[in-house]
Amino acid sequence: MKIHKFLLLIFVFGFLGCEKQADYIPFEEVNSSKVPPPIQDETSNTKPKVIGKTLSSEQEKKQSHNIETTSLPELPKVVPPTIKKSQKAIEPEFTDELLKAVGNWKKIPKSVFPLQNVSIHEPVVFKLIGKNGQVIASTPLDAAEDVVVKGIMGEHLLISPSVNSKFETTIELEKTDFKKGVAFRFEMGKKALLAKKLATAQANNKLDSKNSSRNAKDESKQDNPSLIPGDFGHGKFCICSDCRQKRLALVESMK
Repeated sequence: MKIHKFLLLIFVFGFLGCEKQADYIPFEEVNSSKVPPPIQDETSNTKPKVIGKTLSSEQEKKQSHNIETTSLPELPKVVPPTIKKSQKAIEPEFTDELLKAVGNWKKIPKSVFPLQNVSIHEPVVFKLIGKNGQVIASTPLDAAEDVVVKGIMGEHLLISPSVNSKFETTIELEKTDFKKGVAFRFEMGKKALLAKKLATAQANNKLDSKNSSRNAKDESKQDNPSLIPGDFGHGKFCICSDCRQKRLALVESMK
């Protein structure tokens, strides 16, 4: 009987000792134990399975393109600005008033000369004449070049390369555009005189006959750049409003 009790106690104490050893395993032993790395699933890197029909590469591009385009907002339509067409060239006409003023091209007033920027239609040779009438020097000039008309002798014009040049020669009137130059100056002179009269009328509310006649003489002088033919976009004889404004702007800048 005593032997059975003794064996029972030994069994109980042995069981409790095993539980305590299992509870007090050193921390270092647990950490030092080799734990096998987790096994990676090779299928984790693969693309997810698509349920239903698969799309081809072209269909995927179209679908992505449709998504991109539909996601962007619509831009407003840009209407290009309307470009105003420049006014057509308006050249002066040989009116009855002009023909009367120049005596049908036989009595041209001296106030017309010198007339600059007159084109010649044939080549000429300018000569420098000495006191004894001998030719000291000469210089040629091709056709379509501009000259200065210093006077008229019957059907011929006395021309020179520049206003102050002493080289001179003559050319037939019909082989130049002298008539257009005179018509241009006549119309521009009338417009300049009218504009000046209107300005004076607005300032004084009255026009003095003496002042108006003096203004007419001043406007007829050739030193007024607005009366010199020049190309401002429509040809040198154009008298349209655009060319007149550009010409007057140039005159104001020269003052």
